[in-house]
Amino acid sequence: MEELTNLEKQRVIDEKTKQIISLLGVKKSFRLLNQLASAIKLYKYVFQKNDSNFTKNMTEASSEDKNDIYLNDLYLGLTHNPGLPSTNTIAYKHLLMHSIAESEIVLLKSRESGAFHLSNIVKLGKEYYYFDPTLERSIYDDDMWEENRGTLCCAALGKNDDYFKLYEPVGLLPEDMNSNLKPLPENIAEESMSKNLVNEIASLIPDYSRTIYKNQDDDYGDR
Repeated sequence: MEELTNLEKQRVIDEKTKQIISLLGVKKSFRLLNQLASAIKLYKYVFQKNDSNFTKNMTEASSEDKNDIYLNDLYLGLTHNPGLPSTNTIAYKHLLMHSIAESEIVLLKSRESGAFHLSNIVKLGKEYYYFDPTLERSIYDDDMWEENRGTLCCAALGKNDDYFKLYEPVGLLPEDMNSNLKPLPENIAEESMSKNLVNEIASLIPDYSRTIYKNQDDDYGDR
């Protein structure tokens, strides 16, 4: 099959976005606790709904334009979810922005290797918190999820969390991907949200890789 055009991909993205938000039942709320619960629900959906088989057969976007590459990563993240840092963070930001909260994608640099990594910041109440669906996915794959009784390790993090012993934030991805990075917002929370609260909420949310949600999605586009 021929690769879908950007217009065709956008139509699929719009349909898929409505399907996922409806499936998960996330809604806007002015209450911080409700915002957190919805952010965790979308977060678990993104990092658990991973298709590793598709990752092995993934082809690169045919265009060199960074905006086209971003659109393609969003399309892949919502339809096939290969679980890459780009597809995870772009899909998570998109679902948040179209449902319950403001979100940005952060470029970070590994303090050990110097390699770049992507994460999300999500505005809950008046402050932003870090969520890293890719690192969370890695922990989930390594069976630490079971050992820790399903504890979320990379959700609702503040600037003083141990996470930042691993990564140094560099800046935000711009709206036009061919432009320079944007500065980080000033209202990023200093402290993480209570781990007990985060994981009490997370324990009430289904495991999207092991329930009826596993087969709920329609298959869109080429593989």
